Order: sequence, then C-alpha cells, then structure tokens
Amino acid sequence: MDKIHIVITDFRQKRLTLVYEEGRLMEMQAEPHGSVPRVGDIRIGRVRNIVRNINAAFIEIQPGVIGYYRLDGQDAAGERLRQGDEIAVQIEKEAQKGKECVLSRCFSLPGRFSVLVTDTDCNHISSKIKDKTQVQRLLALPAPGAQEGVRWILRTEAQEQTDEAILAEMNQLLDQYRRIMAAAPTRTCFSCLYHGDSSAEKILRRYAGQESVSVTTDLPEAADLMQEKFPDMPVRFYEDSYPLVKLYNIEAEAQRALARRVWLKSGADIVIDRTEAMTVIDVNTGKSIGKGSKRAHLLAVNKEAAAEICRQLRLRSLSGIILVDFINMPQAQDRSELMAYLRTEAARDSIQTTVVDMTRLNLVEMTRKKVMKPLYEQLRGCEQA
Repeated sequence: MDKIHIVITDFRQKRLTLVYEEGRLMEMQAEPHGSVPRVGDIRIGRVRNIVRNINAAFIEIQPGVIGYYRLDGQDAAGERLRQGDEIAVQIEKEAQKGKECVLSRCFSLPGRFSVLVTDTDCNHISSKIKDKTQVQRLLALPAPGAQEGVRWILRTEAQEQTDEAILAEMNQLLDQYRRIMAAAPTRTCFSCLYHGDSSAEKILRRYAGQESVSVTTDLPEAADLMQEKFPDMPVRFYEDSYPLVKLYNIEAEAQRALARRVWLKSGADIVIDRTEAMTVIDVNTGKSIGKGSKRAHLLAVNKEAAAEICRQLRLRSLSGIILVDFINMPQAQDRSELMAYLRTEAARDSIQTTVVDMTRLNLVEMTRKKVMKPLYEQLRGCEQA
C-alpha cells in the first residue's frame, strides 16, 4: 500500500490540505476561513421565492446567500411551502459557475464506517465491497432508526470492523440526528444546526484506519481536530521556525497545479484547456526521444501521459466531461493496452472516474463525478498582494 502523507496549513487567505502518495503531490484542496456555508451544513433558511414553473424554491440560508431547492410538492409536514416559511435544509452541492448552492431536506450525516441518510427506502453497502460474505453480514446488521425514516450507507471501511463498532457509530449518528431535529423548531433563522465536514476532515476520514498514513500540520486547531476525531492517526505538530509552506514548496506546487502545460519525465507534455462544456487534454511528444522502436516509444509516452492525466484530474479537482487526444497509434492492440492502463489508473481515484471509450477519431472520452469546485476556483483570491 502506498504511503500517504497529509499536510494541513494556511496558504495566504485559505486553509490548505495536501495529500502526498509516495512523496508525490496528488491532491490539493483549499477553503476559506470563517463561517462560509459549505456542503453538509444544516441551516435554518427562509423561503424567499417560489417559482412553480420550474418546480423550485429559492431559500436564503445566510444573509445574502441564496440556495436552490427542488420542490417535491409537499414539505415534511405535508403542507406546501410558502414564501416566508423557515425550514431546516442541508447544503447538497456548493455554488459553482454563478449558480446557487443546491439545498435539500433529505439529510446526510457521515461517519467513519457509515452514513446516516433520509433520502432512500433501504440500506446500501459500498460497491467497493466485493466479498459477498461481508455484504451479507453488513446487510444483516440490526440498523437503528428505521421507524424515524433513517437509513444507512455502509462504507468500505465497515468490512474491517466488528458489528459492535459499526452499531456504536450508528447510534452516535442517530443521537446527533435526533438532537438536530429536536432543535430545529426552536432555532432562529440562519442558525447552523450542523456543520459539514471541512476539506481536511473529508480527506482525513477517507484515510482513517490505514496504517500507512501520517499527518503534519502547523495549526493548533488542526492538531486539536485530529485529537478529537482521529486520535489513532499519527500527527506531527510542526513548530520549526522555517515555514511549513516553504518546506513543502507550496507556492511552486500551486503554480504548477494551475499551469496549462505539464511536462513529463520523458520530455513529452500534456496541455490542459478548460471550456464551458468540458475539459480538453492534448498529449504531445514534445522533447521526448525514444531509444527503441517508434511503436514502443509512442505507447510508453501515452501510458506515461495517462498516469499523469489521472493525477492532474485529482490534483486540479476537474470533473464533468473530459476529452483526451493521445498521440495517434495505428495498431489496435496498442490502443487497447492504453485504454486498459488508463482504466486501471482512473480506478485509483477516490472520486468516481469513468473511462467511457475511444471515438473513431481516437479521442478518449472520460467523465469524473462533480464533487467540489475545481482547484482554480478554490484558490481564487489567493493572489499575492
């Protein structure tokens, strides 16, 4: 298993979380300080406007912050929403490209082994659990809260835990959900009933329980978070006079992560362009010089580019439709080998990434699930004064 090292620090006006695998930067996530609404927050909002022809309501969750809410015809009490109503909503998707954040009244509370949800009729098991015996064991757990409309998603990590540990976490999440629901009718508008996980918490939760993970931070609050929520994860509190940002050369890493052109070790390069509809990536031989046959050289360069493209998708938090123009290879066998290699590399991503197919023009179609803003948007406002 790859050694994972996580660095949490401040980079100008943002909180930065970096993930290194075997010493190589694979992810960089940034978020602002303060009480900015984020995905997972449960807040008391006020209905500002209802637009029946698009079956939606616009709800103010913080002064000046409006979210989009899909109407299902009825609210939780069996009555139609009206302008001015105050209701508890959870932020489902963050605002992107000028669109409002998406709100929901179907709540989700994540744990390490399980996720409490209220938007489904049955319990679900992570699709990454392939052992049928484990699937049957987890499905047979006496999950609590069924009478309250609570259902559960069991994470991949659950297969390595005892029934007692999983049920203990479920009951903790259920108690938390009950407290939120009990407090909602008495709280004032714009109150935050539950804070969603920060970027750092999401990453730490993903790697919790793995022996190959370590953390370095120079922030006391991050160290306190580790002690409270991830006590088993080794953390080093950095107190040296030399800044952590300079130690990990974060300034240069951020510039490289936003650059249009990425150079490969072979001398080849890839060019990444964003459009409104998709991300387009072009692979070039550049300065690469092969020592063997041209056929073997082109395949090697394309496979090197495929691995780097998958890394760049993670690093830059790119999502949606991705179109890749690899170096043309006439032999069908080489194209098949490249596609198989690309699928293997894409499967390493914790976010669902699908290699669709290669078109008749030899363009590779990919998609990556949209979970967060792209890195260039996350780092917006970090320009040096």
